[in-house]
Amino acid sequence: MVVDLAALLPSRGALAPEVFSVVPIPGYDGHYVGRDDQGRACVLLGSTDKGTRAPVRLGGLDVQYALTCVVSLDGVETLDTLTVVTSTSAGEHGERYFLHVLATLIGIVGFKPTIAVVAEAVTQLAGIFQKLAVTSRESVTGVIGELVLIASSSDPVAAINGWRCDVDERYDFVAGPLRLEVKSSMARRRVHGFSYEQCDVPTGCRGVLASVFIEKSAGGMTMERLLAHIANRLTHRPTAAFTLEQTLASTLGSGLPEALGFGFDYELAVTSLAFFDLSDIPAIRDQLNPLISQVRFTSDLGEAVTLNPESLLATCPDFAVFKPMH
Repeated sequence: MVVDLAALLPSRGALAPEVFSVVPIPGYDGHYVGRDDQGRACVLLGSTDKGTRAPVRLGGLDVQYALTCVVSLDGVETLDTLTVVTSTSAGEHGERYFLHVLATLIGIVGFKPTIAVVAEAVTQLAGIFQKLAVTSRESVTGVIGELVLIASSSDPVAAINGWRCDVDERYDFVAGPLRLEVKSSMARRRVHGFSYEQCDVPTGCRGVLASVFIEKSAGGMTMERLLAHIANRLTHRPTAAFTLEQTLASTLGSGLPEALGFGFDYELAVTSLAFFDLSDIPAIRDQLNPLISQVRFTSDLGEAVTLNPESLLATCPDFAVFKPMH
């Protein structure tokens, strides 16, 4: 199970200078979550060796290796040498996101890592935080639709590996000759926007649309909980969880920390998931004048024929990755 670091985090309190108030992370002896003397959230990582590395400092993140720390656990102070990863983001959303991503990092470094393993994971972590400096390039509902597909898929690791690296890619997912596009609707109507290129599936490929209803719900599942659900299916493949976080950061950028709290009706999303053949939906099919480009249109799928997942799998074996579990 993915550790909920936010639930473990000590409350803010007065501390002596350079003292950390910490709580051990269950299942990861030698690692702690806590707060520093400024009240900032931090994760303190033990390692089997104490080699030093250059500190990492960038927006939202500060990392110091082999730091001699005074840690206060249940009021008892001890001295230890730890790698300290500190959240420097302002506000609740930034702190929550920091703890969310650090939970993934804990799964990667594991129990009693070397300092080299910690440093490699921190390098990937820094790359994620750098992506948060850019503007969001896709709607939250669009991303949640893609996450719902991953969460319900038979093979979430393969689904993540086939997920686009950039929002400018033509299709959201690729697996062999399968080209799969996900569209979300907030109106309980299968009316979606497409580009001409998306419906002009390359020769030799199978184009499939996954349509899903994403309805906002303050009391529903949040994106953060959905990501935890996916991560719990990746317990033996933590690098896939990190790939997931990298793609999210690239897509939502500076909007990601706040997006974690977006609540939606998960049951509606899962039960509404339906598949269509991209070659059958209403679309502009004629050959375009070469002087015309970037053609987009809205298509109403109200009368389009849905694809039965079992039948789709029989004609497209690569769909096995995305076939819903239920």
